[in-house]
Amino acid sequence: MNFSQLTFGSFSLKIYGLLIAIAFAISAWSFYKKVEKANLDIDFFVHHFWRWCLGGLILGRIFAVAFNPEIWSQYGVFTLFAFWEGTLNFLGALIGFVITLLLDFHRAGKSPFRWLDKGVLPFYIGLMISDLAGFLTGAVYGHETNLPWGIRYETFGVESINPVHPVTLYAFAIHLLFYLWLRSKETRWISFPGRFMAWGGFLLIIADFFLQFFRSGENFIGMMNLTQILDIVALTILWWYVKRFHKTS
Repeated sequence: MNFSQLTFGSFSLKIYGLLIAIAFAISAWSFYKKVEKANLDIDFFVHHFWRWCLGGLILGRIFAVAFNPEIWSQYGVFTLFAFWEGTLNFLGALIGFVITLLLDFHRAGKSPFRWLDKGVLPFYIGLMISDLAGFLTGAVYGHETNLPWGIRYETFGVESINPVHPVTLYAFAIHLLFYLWLRSKETRWISFPGRFMAWGGFLLIIADFFLQFFRSGENFIGMMNLTQILDIVALTILWWYVKRFHKTS
């Protein structure tokens, strides 16, 4: 089968946005059910979850604007609210969500690690749905390629008319393998709060770092692009935070 003949011209970025919203809803509901099953504080979840989402929304938008400064020149002080231009940066949204969560737990005097552990698998479920959404709509695509599994899109959002790397399918396959491996470890690591979250975060960041080499539309600084630099920063912070937690414990 020649994958380069596959086209998805009937899809649009609006459909992509709808699928992302569905992915978030499924992920959030799965997170809620895991928190409930673990007998964690459901009231705390209900009263603070919207704050974590708002933190992710704000920082994700700030990162998106920082990566696309031309948006600022067009909309000025209203740039952060012009979501139709540049959307959200995924890594920024994730960092904003986690930072806001950690601040709320710190103020409440609670340990966040059991909660973060319960959010890992729901997050990967939402991530895999997002991967498929990006593939079907062409909202996320790779560099041009002559490989037989290259995909040719017929949609206004894809600049290249030649076959490109199906980078979202690469991501889906990697995330699925990570999900299955992590699920096999979930029960075994239940006595070590934070280990599950740490492995889920490490695998996610490392995968994103290497997938960036295949993605189109990225501005590289030397050998790496801005997202890869942020991946390294996020990985360093995650490593430091986990080591600090285990030391104080």
